[in-house]
Amino acid sequence: MSFGGMNLFVLSSAFGALMAVATSVFLLVRAPSDSVRNSYIRVVLCTGGWTSFPWVVSLAPSHESALWLARGLYVSALFAGPAFMEFSLKFVSAVRVEYRARWSIWISYSAGCLMIPLVFREDFLTGVSRYQPYFSLHVGPAFWFFAIFFAANCMNAFVQLLKVYRVTSGLRRVQIKYVFVAYFFAFIAALIHFASCLGVPEVFPHDILVVFCMILIAYTIVRHQLMDIEVVIRRATVFAGLFTFVYGVVALFVLLGRNYFEEVLRWPSWAAIIPTICVITLTIRPLESWLIRVTDRFLFQKKYDYKELLKLFNSEVLTLLDLKQIAENTVQSLSHIVKLESCGVGLLDVERHAYDVVATIGFQWRGGAIPYDDPLLVRLRQNRAYELRIGTHPQQPETERMRMRFAELNADLVLAIVFHGELIGFISLGSKKSGEPYNAEDLAVLSSLAHAEGIAISNARLFAQLAQTQAEAAQNEKMAVIGTLAAGINHEICNPLGIIRGQCEVFLLNFQEGIYDQLSDKEVIANAARVMQKVIKETDRATGITKRLSTFAKPPKYFKADTVDLRNEVGEVLAILEHEMRVENIRVDNMLPESFPKIKADRKQVQEVIFNIIRNAAQAIADEGEIRIEGSRNGTHAEIQIRDNGRGIPADKIDKIFNPFFTTKEPGKGTGLGLFIVKQIVERNKGRITVESRENEGTVFRLKFEIAEMVPEAAVRHD
Repeated sequence: MSFGGMNLFVLSSAFGALMAVATSVFLLVRAPSDSVRNSYIRVVLCTGGWTSFPWVVSLAPSHESALWLARGLYVSALFAGPAFMEFSLKFVSAVRVEYRARWSIWISYSAGCLMIPLVFREDFLTGVSRYQPYFSLHVGPAFWFFAIFFAANCMNAFVQLLKVYRVTSGLRRVQIKYVFVAYFFAFIAALIHFASCLGVPEVFPHDILVVFCMILIAYTIVRHQLMDIEVVIRRATVFAGLFTFVYGVVALFVLLGRNYFEEVLRWPSWAAIIPTICVITLTIRPLESWLIRVTDRFLFQKKYDYKELLKLFNSEVLTLLDLKQIAENTVQSLSHIVKLESCGVGLLDVERHAYDVVATIGFQWRGGAIPYDDPLLVRLRQNRAYELRIGTHPQQPETERMRMRFAELNADLVLAIVFHGELIGFISLGSKKSGEPYNAEDLAVLSSLAHAEGIAISNARLFAQLAQTQAEAAQNEKMAVIGTLAAGINHEICNPLGIIRGQCEVFLLNFQEGIYDQLSDKEVIANAARVMQKVIKETDRATGITKRLSTFAKPPKYFKADTVDLRNEVGEVLAILEHEMRVENIRVDNMLPESFPKIKADRKQVQEVIFNIIRNAAQAIADEGEIRIEGSRNGTHAEIQIRDNGRGIPADKIDKIFNPFFTTKEPGKGTGLGLFIVKQIVERNKGRITVESRENEGTVFRLKFEIAEMVPEAAVRHD
């Protein structure tokens, strides 16, 4: 493929070599330093050195110098295989770490070093063919040791990539796929090169496959976040596009237009290049702008898509109610979408009157709490917007302490998180990976996000306070119920124990005073038997109430929909509350008919509902009063009414009684959780609860449950 003295093999070789150098320089300057990046740079440099063979030897003044240049370039070829294997092993180590990986890398590089003298032997390279349709090497037997060594390293790398590819998913799987395909093309290019050494004609420049490999890896970096250096490649992509265009125009005019300008138009050779210069001059700037727009649109649209940032921020940050999660998701979202080197969030600790850095990415915070009167925070408190690092905003004088604070936070920009005029926190943003400064659009969007962050943080703190208050109120409600149960236990158990003690004391006293001396043994035994019968009766009574209270108080492990007889459950609850009702002079009439249908519900939860409603009704009765329990069937539902003649509920409050923490009782006598819990339990059992009340006349609660014969059997775990 030689046209007018120009060789496409040389052009593709030069382009591949220059692209390798440019990519390596950009990675060294801009990419975060880590072992994966460094190993990739070694792959690029070794591959680029090997790829430059046709270009470099074409510049040699003699055959001998071309041969020595080729041998020198093959030193880099020796380490192309080990470098690729090292990159593959380190790249997949984030998913699967193998102990032998380090030994494989060390052995491979050591073998490459030992083979360096082999390259300069006469039986490695015997000659170089150049200035023909394709460039080729004349090789000796030692060359094939290198070929086998290279192939073994590449196959090892491919096997490791495939192993991890099979057990991964998502973004990591996509990254591995692109790396595998890219370097498979480079491996094919090497095989074509080896085939040419055997005399097989090279149909097209194999270095084009190497260039394609580098472009595909660059695409994976910018599109699929490979190695977290995606922004760096933007300039390299634009440079590669311009470079390709310039070489393409030159090749087009030289290869296709040379004869026309020289032979048809009779222009001299030097003048034939003028149209090429004119075309490049007129189109290079528009082409650069177009390439920047294209790369931004198709490769970097997430970097500038603030709609995507707002959407992600709203869905992953503002909906959270945990302060730690809000802070961590904030730094992750901002650093990922805005492409930041670092990011941090600081929150106000009200008790210590200081700010704690609670989440960071890209740096580690070791500065401890930031004082409330820190100069940077004072400035944020004053302007309620943002502060830029010194040098980026010269109109704002900065103090040395502020400079130090920016350095500690590794920040170029600090946003104020303000709520109701109070600085409740801040967001520190490091430099962009692209190296671009923060512009007016950035500041406007990020300031609005900081304002939204303030609302989210405030909501999370209110929720935490509410949860604490709710826990305390629930504990108070629990203690109140325990008090009621304790009173019942005291009465129901102490009475039988008192009777038992009295019977035993009477028997022993009579025995000591000799009253039983006048009786026969049979009569004494009969008296003792009567005492024991009473003891057994009262013991059974105490045992029964103890079991009843234990069953009532024990929380259920499972929600189990049983067939429930409401008459029995009402009787169980009334037995527990009997003592309290008697003390308060409240009469309870259980008027449920014997034919009242059974319902399908959790028996223990139904007991809890009835207990709470009857107890609330009793507390609503000032002196003495009456509670009446009635029931009826309404289609497929059984309805139970619990009426009292207490003080009733005001009309303006009846719609709020099922709200949490709302109570009509005097301060300190109610938590407002009893009826809220009742409503939750009723609805959990597919029931319905309603209330009617008139102030100073009384209240009626109506409970509706599905009749058992209408509901299929079911049992599910209680959440």
